[in-house]
Amino acid sequence: HGGEDHSDGIKWVFPEVKLTRVDGVPGHMVHEPIEGVVYVSDTGTGRLLKINPKTATWAGVEETWFGDGIQEIMTGATVTEVVGTNQGLIQPAGLALHDGVLFVGDYATGWLFAYTVDGTLVNSLDTGLGQKALGGITVGPDGQIYLVDMLTNRVLRINSAP
Repeated sequence: HGGEDHSDGIKWVFPEVKLTRVDGVPGHMVHEPIEGVVYVSDTGTGRLLKINPKTATWAGVEETWFGDGIQEIMTGATVTEVVGTNQGLIQPAGLALHDGVLFVGDYATGWLFAYTVDGTLVNSLDTGLGQKALGGITVGPDGQIYLVDMLTNRVLRINSAP
């Protein structure tokens, strides 16, 4: 799908989206196709954000380097804090959306949290993996949650009742 040639690519930059990256901590985002919003884990602030790019308008083109496509500036995106800095998350990393529930893995603690899309805590689980282990998360077609254990290079499944 394009290989190394990005010359025909278009990137959108949303200046309103202020994220704090922590080196080595995998931050994730997930697209919700019905509303067209994007949920983002902000690893440096402990926040979970909802971004609505449909409220943004084109504001110009930003210079980029040769062969890297076009970088367009889009201003006016609506940014909403779904989970704030004092709501349990320290370093949200892995992120998955399934049936209106956001599953968030905390890289700093090894805990898995489940929130509604409006930020209400539904459940939490100590995975027992500890610090610096939780990476990516997904919900499989079987409805089970799969986690990446970055310390042991494993993919784990959380078994839940049907």
